[in-house]
Formats: sequence, C-alpha cells, structure tokens
Amino acid sequence: SRNTNVEQHKVLYAMTKYAIEGFSFALNKELKRCGIRVTCLMPGTVNTFISLKSSAYLDVTDVSLLVAQLIKLKNIDFEGLVFKSIKQDI
Repeated sequence: SRNTNVEQHKVLYAMTKYAIEGFSFALNKELKRCGIRVTCLMPGTVNTFISLKSSAYLDVTDVSLLVAQLIKLKNIDFEGLVFKSIKQDI
C-alpha cells in the first residue's frame, strides 16, 4: 500500500487541501496573462495556538517574512510552495 500523510477519518480535510491546490494552479494559469500571480502556499503547522509542541511549529513572523520576500520576486512564478519548520517531524 502507498504511504501518505492522510489519516483515517480525514477524507474531507485531505480533499479540500487538494482542491485548493488544484484551484490555485488553475487560477494562476488563468490570471497570468493579466499580470496576476496566484501561489498556493502550503506551510507545515504554524504556531497560532498554545501547544506543548509549539516550539517545533513555524513562527508566524517567519511565515510572513517569507511571503513578503516571495511577493518581491516578480520574475519567478511559484505554482506551489511547501515548507515546514526544521524542528517539525511531519
């Protein structure tokens, strides 16, 4: 059997994640001619809540800094970008 990150009873969650990714890719192709870039950012778990593992999650500031830098890269077209904390074991 194929190993995936989709857990049991998470079909709707996984389906919506894949739907957003496909929608973003298609929208990017559609709007590119208008000078509009669409990118599907897929960060690992972001530290937006109090958790015992929060130190292993991405810091909100780091994510916002990365997004700000990507926006500045006008000659690069990112269709999708997956990233996670180096401390996070996914």
